[in-house]
Amino acid sequence: MQTTDIPPAFQSLIGMGQLQKIYKPRGISVLTEISYIVFSFGMFFLSLYYIPILYKTSNGITVEVLVIALSVPLMLYIGVYILRRLVSWWNNSAAVYQNGLAYLHGKEVITFKWSEIDSIKMEAINFRVFGYVPFGQARDYRISSSSADLRLASTLDQIDDLMAEIRQRVFPSMLERARQELDSGRTVRFGLLAINQYGIQWGNDYYPWIDLSTDGIADGMIHYVPKERRSFRGIHLAVSEIENPDVLLALSNDMIKQSHQTGACSLSERKE
Repeated sequence: MQTTDIPPAFQSLIGMGQLQKIYKPRGISVLTEISYIVFSFGMFFLSLYYIPILYKTSNGITVEVLVIALSVPLMLYIGVYILRRLVSWWNNSAAVYQNGLAYLHGKEVITFKWSEIDSIKMEAINFRVFGYVPFGQARDYRISSSSADLRLASTLDQIDDLMAEIRQRVFPSMLERARQELDSGRTVRFGLLAINQYGIQWGNDYYPWIDLSTDGIADGMIHYVPKERRSFRGIHLAVSEIENPDVLLALSNDMIKQSHQTGACSLSERKE
């Protein structure tokens, strides 16, 4: 990588090690965001214009009038949401180093050492017109440490690859910290889920590891499947509601296997 290709803000960071890759705004992503904004505001003003005409020609409020009327605030919300995001992220860029991540937001550079990152959250927001017609997707990736929080711009080139890189780099240290907490007998929280050595807590429900057969991610959901479906329906929760899903699944998978190998008693057995 030539020095001329490196933004000045990324050239003099201390303790980050060798610079390995830079992620810059992707032109097609910016154009796509602009097209979404134009379409959203266009539909907003078109609906405002068309509703009175449709109301008069229909001689009152019909289902069609209600559907279009309900879409007006939705189109405005989508347009404003994407516009604010685009203005905020217009020139953002990220750099992956041997020892961590640097992120340029405006004139501010936010840095994270891989071992310092303690939270990752991921969400894919699907926009639909009238509730049925697909209208793009916004990825929302957030990482945080004890000293900083960061929301990654979805306009970055290869944003999914960048997030995969971050997840891979931080996984060993995050897993080790969480495993140490579990081994010491503490409960470890992952957003709406919490686990300990004996089971998993979801709201007011608690499920022992011995009562679960598998865990995994599919279609943006985290699933915990019971051994006997008659006992309970399992846990099915959106990944966006979970912090550090990779660590959660690795630990819970180990705990499920260990409970089956040791023959740990189930919740019902312990109550008896």
